[in-house]
Amino acid sequence: MCGQQPVDVRSSVLALVAPWASRRRRDLLELLDRVNPTITDLTQTIEQEVEKCPEAPRLMTHPGVGPLTTLALEYLPLLPS
Repeated sequence: MCGQQPVDVRSSVLALVAPWASRRRRDLLELLDRVNPTITDLTQTIEQEVEKCPEAPRLMTHPGVGPLTTLALEYLPLLPS
């Protein structure tokens, strides 16, 4: 590199990526805002359904078994009810 100024690669890359990254971050946050109400509704529905399951409290005493897993286990056709 005789006589040449060192290139600051990091600054060059950040200058190119920063506008795209900012837009992508904004798009993802907007998507999150649209999806969160649906997730909340589904979570409430799952919690209401699990209350109807008499085995739910016992199943949910196991680590990692919550309402969704409990319903999945309850409705699997391979397990006796």
